[in-house]
Amino acid sequence: MYKIPALNNLVLPDVPLVYGYYSLGLIEKYRPDVQILGLRLTRNDQWSGGDHCPFLLKDKIQEYLDADKIVFVVASDEYVMDANYDFSPALNEFADQPVYFVTEMDSAQSLYWTFQKNLKCKILELPFILVNDVLCYHHLRKKRQQNNQLSEYNFSCMINRPEKHKYDLCKMLLDLGLHKYGYISFTDADAPDWMHKHFVYNQLNDYNTVPLTEHRFEAGQILSNDILVSKNCMNYFTIESKYNTPLVVHPETVVGIFPNTEKSIWPALLGKMYLIYGHQGIIKWIQRFCDYGPERFSDLTYDSVEGYDDVDNMKRLETMLTRNSDLIRNAHAIYLDHKIALEQNKKTFVENLYSFFASQINRISA
Repeated sequence: MYKIPALNNLVLPDVPLVYGYYSLGLIEKYRPDVQILGLRLTRNDQWSGGDHCPFLLKDKIQEYLDADKIVFVVASDEYVMDANYDFSPALNEFADQPVYFVTEMDSAQSLYWTFQKNLKCKILELPFILVNDVLCYHHLRKKRQQNNQLSEYNFSCMINRPEKHKYDLCKMLLDLGLHKYGYISFTDADAPDWMHKHFVYNQLNDYNTVPLTEHRFEAGQILSNDILVSKNCMNYFTIESKYNTPLVVHPETVVGIFPNTEKSIWPALLGKMYLIYGHQGIIKWIQRFCDYGPERFSDLTYDSVEGYDDVDNMKRLETMLTRNSDLIRNAHAIYLDHKIALEQNKKTFVENLYSFFASQINRISA
């Protein structure tokens, strides 16, 4: 009876914001039989939803079940990884009920919830943050002039937060002599001397910055063309106009068990070739939604390097760069062979990711 519409039938300004996300608003608008229950966690400045401790959580879930609702318990994965926040006992009491814990992680990564969090209720992969970004970008892109002039650099690599795995990527690019082919920037004034010597220090960073609003950091903040978009979404246009390189080489938020973030999707969304340093299988996640995937232009051996300790991560990084050194050195020439297909993939990537999101919701019934 209830169904999320196809992308070409979607009028985004008509969709309500739920916790700052149009993607969650789609559920509220088109699946009134589903109740979204937002978890407010330790980051009080980062979530505008109801504040439900594990004890109150059970009462709220039961209230919605008594009203014949399917319950989606939604929290951003990065704020529920902490072992100190244990909601599993509360959710596990509803293992046989239409109650779903929503995660951005795929089935392989979601084993974390089963084994580390002892979660026994139903788990639903629903990348609502990423879907929200691509829907907003898709809406805005139709009304914006795009920059088709490529940068002189073969690749870009823009580092914001100073974290070990990100600096490991920069250092290995330097050690392999691959840095000279790209634009590499960082924002930390206290970065090592070799960073300041060889790369670009941007005090204000390469991205748009806005203060936090009532919504989450990634949620709707900036009004543009009748919709509220995230800072990340506006960053895509900044990157597209100022740092238009044929190849993107950059690190994900973490290299451990964690969902793919906007860092994984924007290169495909902008029609770029890309090498992303993250956890095992990070590229496999992106391939699911690409009609023209990274296997066409890169060696993906690194994506299968197993393990999460520092040795495993460094092996994955070294494999990524050494196996793809020719791509990094000759990105401009290689890009010409893939440009038309990558431009087409920009559109189908949005369609495929959204279709997956809609199908996950549409298949749910009481």
